[in-house]
Amino acid sequence: MKRSYIIAALFAVAAVAWIGSGQIGNADRVKEAQKPPVDLSAMERVPTVRVNQQQAEPRISEIILRGRTEAWRKVLVKSETFGRVEEVLAQKGSRVVAGDVLVKLVPEDKPARVREAQALLEQRKLEYVAAERLAKKGFRAETQLAANKAALESAKADVRRAETDLTNTTITAPIAGVIAERLVEVGDFAEMGDPMMKILDLDPVLAIGHISERNLARVRVGGAATVRLITDR
Repeated sequence: MKRSYIIAALFAVAAVAWIGSGQIGNADRVKEAQKPPVDLSAMERVPTVRVNQQQAEPRISEIILRGRTEAWRKVLVKSETFGRVEEVLAQKGSRVVAGDVLVKLVPEDKPARVREAQALLEQRKLEYVAAERLAKKGFRAETQLAANKAALESAKADVRRAETDLTNTTITAPIAGVIAERLVEVGDFAEMGDPMMKILDLDPVLAIGHISERNLARVRVGGAATVRLITDR
């Protein structure tokens, strides 16, 4: 029994010592909690800073493209009649203006056809005038007068076709430009629709370049552009 009392007493002493050590630690923490508040007056002072004023300025953003030059217009001059080439007046690389003679074809029998059509037209005019006088006197039917008038109009059309065919033996430039290709030589026989010359309109000259989708939003219609040729011009 005495031994159990002794053990119990030891436990009691140990418990009292443990509780005492905890109170001491709490006392230290109480002391830390009771420290005076931090002086915040230093934080209320406005700090000194250095200011540098800047002003926005426009800057040019450039996009470099590689491409080629092209003519504003390309015209392939073709023959509007048939005939043998008599003369070629425009050479490759030469400049022409609208109306300049490029090629002449041999007229052959085209002038004679014009004279024949004109003579037939005069005959149809006389026939129509005579038929009109007889119709007014009641000696010619209205149908016959109508037939004479139709023959007169047909003769007029024949004259216009013959004159146009003769005029088309002289091939002229439809636009101003530079002869890029000469496609006929003297002595060649040209059919209707055969190409004679190729004319390039170089005023203005187009500069063709390809831009990526990434830079597409950076360009606009009317924006300034500089073109440098392979010759450094």
